[in-house]
Amino acid sequence: MSSADHSQPLSSTSISLAFWLTLILASAMYAALALANLFQDKLALQARVVENANQAELLHSEIDHLSRLITAYRSDPDFIQRVVENDFGQNMIVPDTQTQRVIFDLEPTLMFDAREFRQARTQASVAPWYASWIDRLATPGEFRSRWQWTMLALFGLSFICLNEDFFQGRLGRTLAWTIHLFGQRYRTSQRSSSQDS
Repeated sequence: MSSADHSQPLSSTSISLAFWLTLILASAMYAALALANLFQDKLALQARVVENANQAELLHSEIDHLSRLITAYRSDPDFIQRVVENDFGQNMIVPDTQTQRVIFDLEPTLMFDAREFRQARTQASVAPWYASWIDRLATPGEFRSRWQWTMLALFGLSFICLNEDFFQGRLGRTLAWTIHLFGQRYRTSQRSSSQDS
């Protein structure tokens, strides 16, 4: 067997491999472009779900707070007395408990009112790392146009150039010869640099 017989299956395999890799890459780019709007809608819905969950948690906390207030108004006389003192001033102290407590005058900003609802912390909606890419692919613009042209070029390259018949034609042979010259030039420079040392 000659060396030409060994290089033929290798070049055929490499052309076939290059065709399939290019085709898969172009197809993945097309899928990303076609599904960008759906992914953008999905991300917006996920953000709304988190926002609604936060709002529901806030409402549940407020309901819990109000139910505790109702229970305190119905069954806790000390709480009622403190509320009355807070609302109508500190002169409304029950006489038999006057000697058992010390009252300090505080600024209104330092006063605590148990009836005020304190909002609980909510979780923030965090967008995934690819959200900016999805937004750029979903909206018409320069990025989307470049993506489309690159995808079309890869499809054209895979179907037109990456087949054995293309490399057997005149243009293909010229291209293969040019690639071979570049490869030979760098191979020669590597050999000469290793011989110099």
